[in-house]
Amino acid sequence: MKTSSLVFLAITLNSCGDILSGITAQESETAYIQSAMALFTQGLNVIENVEPFALRNLRTQEDYIPNENIACTTTASGISASSCSASGVQSFTYNDCQGQFTQATYSGILNLDFSGSTCTFSGLSTDGQVVISSATHQTTGSDGTIVKWSTASHQNFLGSTLSGGYTLTKENSSTYYLAPTGIQRTKTTAASDVIFNHTLRANNDSSLTLGTGFTSANRSITGSIAVDSNTKEFTATLNFIGVEYDDPTCAYPTVGTIDVTFGGSKSGTQSFGFESGSCGTVKDTLTNTVYTLDAAF
Repeated sequence: MKTSSLVFLAITLNSCGDILSGITAQESETAYIQSAMALFTQGLNVIENVEPFALRNLRTQEDYIPNENIACTTTASGISASSCSASGVQSFTYNDCQGQFTQATYSGILNLDFSGSTCTFSGLSTDGQVVISSATHQTTGSDGTIVKWSTASHQNFLGSTLSGGYTLTKENSSTYYLAPTGIQRTKTTAASDVIFNHTLRANNDSSLTLGTGFTSANRSITGSIAVDSNTKEFTATLNFIGVEYDDPTCAYPTVGTIDVTFGGSKSGTQSFGFESGSCGTVKDTLTNTVYTLDAAF
């Protein structure tokens, strides 16, 4: 069976310098969950919006408005896109894109290199693969806080060197398998103090299943992923069970549970539940403590 692939390149237009200098700010209790959700948000939206590409994959929880673009300086429609070349290459540029409510800005360049000539996910055959690599995306808050997502080579706290992004494998038009090979997600203050430094990677070479119906209400996540907190030096292995997005106005799931197993400086287990009618929160199923998650990307 023919294997199709896509190479995804996003280069930030704003330099943030050495974003890992100084560790004085505090990582939130559930920041590792947020980093995993950011990966799923991007993967789902890349699948759903390449045809045509929109900026929903840049949206935060507060900015999420289905089928509307974030305002950008690039074009009235929110993004500048080149034509698909004969060899299946297409580029996208977004500059100083402005959020609807959070006043965050987004910048980057995305170069997509398809193995076929159509530049479409629908053109992928069954078992066709989409490789998202060499990618960087930056979100800058109005307070100078920077969240950066990168597939560049880096070391986690365990001393392993990881890179490469993630692979999406097509099962059918509404189901893809996501396998991360090495993603770094960091958050820093305006003074370059590190709030968190995370590595996202596969759990024992396993993949997650993403269900997508091209609307948020049809999205789902099952499977597991490992998130290394390189600031606190622990690994959280997250197992997603029956996680679904049943609210089309929310960028987060509102159904299902996440079972977490910790290793390293933190041990034990914890379970969190998403709740219908509550967007962007998870509840500890043992203590009933509710945690608010940060922006979805």
